[in-house]
Amino acid sequence: MIDIINNADVIIAPIANNNMYETLNSFAYGQITDEQCLHALSANNLGLQYVFKSKKACESLEFIDRLYLCESEKKKYLLNKKDLAIEGRSKANLAINEYRRKGNYFDELFKKNG
Repeated sequence: MIDIINNADVIIAPIANNNMYETLNSFAYGQITDEQCLHALSANNLGLQYVFKSKKACESLEFIDRLYLCESEKKKYLLNKKDLAIEGRSKANLAINEYRRKGNYFDELFKKNG
């Protein structure tokens, strides 16, 4: 997998946010199971980020439009972003509750595979 990433021109992956880090930390510290973690992450609707790693990828970019936001539009966008984060955390907590006692904890996965 590392070779694929190192040799890629473009990488597309979920956007990392605070909710994602909280969920992963809860799993790593044995507070939730792998199933709870998976469903909580799925509930967050993280969106995608694009990383253009090579000169070839950057040179192939074509700007097709520009968008300018006034201050009130920027504030509205930031408030919406905050609301989405709160909603994502709420959905993640619901998933954690729904999948309670299902799956394996972090240390259990290593015991089975180790």
